[in-house]
Amino acid sequence: MKRTKSHAKETPKRKSGCLWLFLMIAVIIFLLVTNKNFQKNLDYFMRGEADVGAFFSDIQVSYQTHLTYPDFTMPVSGSITSAFGERINPLSNQPEHHTGIDIDISSDNQVKAAAGGVVSKIGVDERFGNYVILSHSGNFFTCYSHLESVSVTEGTSVSKNDFIGIAGESGITTGEYLHFEIRKGEKRMNPMLFLPQ
Repeated sequence: MKRTKSHAKETPKRKSGCLWLFLMIAVIIFLLVTNKNFQKNLDYFMRGEADVGAFFSDIQVSYQTHLTYPDFTMPVSGSITSAFGERINPLSNQPEHHTGIDIDISSDNQVKAAAGGVVSKIGVDERFGNYVILSHSGNFFTCYSHLESVSVTEGTSVSKNDFIGIAGESGITTGEYLHFEIRKGEKRMNPMLFLPQ
């Protein structure tokens, strides 16, 4: 008697839901650590006394504050001449941590807002010269230094790509360029992690 192969379809293996459970637990732990309102509302929620709308609103606020960032763009259209991180200072010839990126302005010296926000500070610094700091959503800030002139005033709102000043060589520089920083609160971040590549 001849044996024939069975053509019955194999049932696909069901994927485990453990990954989703793990991710949900990780998100809840993160929110507990970073958001006091979430902790309070979670306590109410567990006792059955929570305002469910407030509970999920806190999740949304924490997500927007801690896990998202503004849609940044390059403030000038030049090449990067000095990257973020450890380098040898071109003037002192000593090692240092470079807190932003330097962008060549030989083809474009008009500085634009890297994202929409509010002009939080305009000032002059011995090292960085004339500078502008913009505040953005999610506790992000951008800093534009070595400006020749500033075209905005403190407290005004700006949109992404709005003209804010002319880059130059104010302060201590090796030439004309824009020093650009992205900060999360007080911490200087690598701008290349947020800018389009």
